[in-house]
Amino acid sequence: MHLQTGQPAKPFAAQDINGNAIALDDYRARPLLISFFRSASCTLCGLQVWYLAQQYLRWRQQGLQMLAVFESTHAMTRQYINNQRLPFPVIADPDKNLFRLYDIESSWRAFIQGIPRYAVSLVQARRKGITRWWPEIHPRLPADFLIAPDQTIYYVNYGKNMADRIPAEVVEGYLAQIQQRSVMR
Repeated sequence: MHLQTGQPAKPFAAQDINGNAIALDDYRARPLLISFFRSASCTLCGLQVWYLAQQYLRWRQQGLQMLAVFESTHAMTRQYINNQRLPFPVIADPDKNLFRLYDIESSWRAFIQGIPRYAVSLVQARRKGITRWWPEIHPRLPADFLIAPDQTIYYVNYGKNMADRIPAEVVEGYLAQIQQRSVMR
């Protein structure tokens, strides 16, 4: 069953692709964005994680922590993601444990509906040096969870197609709320 806004985030423990221990509890008292991606070799996923990396410094200065979770093996995730030198932890989850825990779905229909966006992304990705020609083909949909410092879900985005991600405006609006609350204290 899909997680909802206001529910507690599902606790987990895993290792990032560099072997570092990562647990939800490590992020207590800080806002956290967890983004789930299909495959490390997916051009669209690579482009989306690139966009997150571009926002990271600004969002990090406002207190946001980030995690990316890929459905690929550790080796494949390192191969395709390490060249981006991401400033936040990346978890490879080939056994789909976190995907099941957070109820991330697969849908061939939604995958196919996202193909026009995928075609545009191929061109954008090539311009940015993300050179992947053909991803692993499977219908996992993306998802994003904005977790509040008390570890409840502030915002959840279960992708409706393979290109549907959390809008940057949602993240920025939430960070502005947090900053406003801390100024008022």
